[in-house]
Amino acid sequence: MRELPVTMATEDPLKLLEQIIEGSACEFEKNLAHSLGSAMAVAVRGGKRLRARCVLVVVDAHHKSKNSRTGLYVATALEFLHAATCVIDDMHLFDDSLTRRGVPSVPSKFGPSVAVLAAGNLLVHVMSMVIREPEICIDRLCRMQAAITTTCDLTAEGQLSEECGDGDALSVARRKTGALFGLACALGGILSGVDLIGVARLQTQGEALGVLLQMVDDGEDIEEDRARGRPGNNTLLSLGVDEYLVQAKLHYNVAQECEGLSTMASELYTKCRNVAVMRGV
Repeated sequence: MRELPVTMATEDPLKLLEQIIEGSACEFEKNLAHSLGSAMAVAVRGGKRLRARCVLVVVDAHHKSKNSRTGLYVATALEFLHAATCVIDDMHLFDDSLTRRGVPSVPSKFGPSVAVLAAGNLLVHVMSMVIREPEICIDRLCRMQAAITTTCDLTAEGQLSEECGDGDALSVARRKTGALFGLACALGGILSGVDLIGVARLQTQGEALGVLLQMVDDGEDIEEDRARGRPGNNTLLSLGVDEYLVQAKLHYNVAQECEGLSTMASELYTKCRNVAVMRGV
């Protein structure tokens, strides 16, 4: 993978993050045969980088060095993990999404076989990216590995629960979207030397932010679901207007306690309230 140059024209963490991700995408395309590299490149390009932002926000708040580059490789690893879950989610067996981030999804463009291999390979690259983080000790690396493994278990369970219909919408949202946001905040805390209780608190706050995002997404996706004949019975909109707003407020209260995430939490909570009005849930 391509390393960041020693000196850069900008030290904006988000711009540096994009350089790492784009450099990785180019390496995928260059080094991996057939369409595998191209599929992985498509998977990691684009998006709002919300999970990566959570890593960087927590590092900025808690890391002693205050180095703008600290956390960049861990944040990239989170984007790889998220990209892998998106590829799987877009497959015919699950959401059967034709597009992702305004371009053809990996399964629709490359087919299911390449999509499975691309997702699996991205998961392998998660830890290879984490260990590139400068100044990371073995204890923190082991804690990160354990957190990543646990989160992968949760997201897989959440995906299956959603597919089988044996889990309520809130539980699925916590295990899928919430788990990755919780992991992002937890990894930022671990990297910054936050103690176990503090990391657990950060993880809870991140999970709450993720559920808020899912509440918004469910509202924005309802028209597409209806057009494609999906009933939408297992989305957070099925809670009903009163419970939907109660859960939005509860999760907002938790998420906004995380230093640096309050603005994002406030924006998502406002969107939830708008969804309740516009969709008449």
